[in-house]
Amino acid sequence: MLPFLLGRCLTNPLAFEIESKRIGLRLPGTKTITAPGVYAVARGWFRLAALINRAQGLLFNIPYRWSDDDRLKGKIFKFERSEGSSADWLNYAVTGVALKSMGHYAIIHSTETIMKKVESYYAVEPNSKWFVDMYRKALEKYN
Repeated sequence: MLPFLLGRCLTNPLAFEIESKRIGLRLPGTKTITAPGVYAVARGWFRLAALINRAQGLLFNIPYRWSDDDRLKGKIFKFERSEGSSADWLNYAVTGVALKSMGHYAIIHSTETIMKKVESYYAVEPNSKWFVDMYRKALEKYN
């Protein structure tokens, strides 16, 4: 949701304004609590979004992550090893690059570190080189 919202903000401010008004403490039409980064961007609190993104970057150093996977449904502690996880890195990179492209201060990990995760995530997808290249170009420009 966060990359979508940031994309709207960058490409169509009117659509972003309309879409962001629908986002409250819960995602529209669901019982899902809105992620802090999504809520901050929806409210136009880009400094807070940058701080949240920085915190996410620091959390990558912890060897465990909170799992939203259904296989842990019903368990009290939903932690799993984070070493193989790469999806969180994609949102992290997109958020950092988007904030920087809008002129906001954002710190993101090195291009090499992020690209390893991006390549790992898209390795199973056929013909994904062009998409991986988009990440590389954006990171090289804004990192």
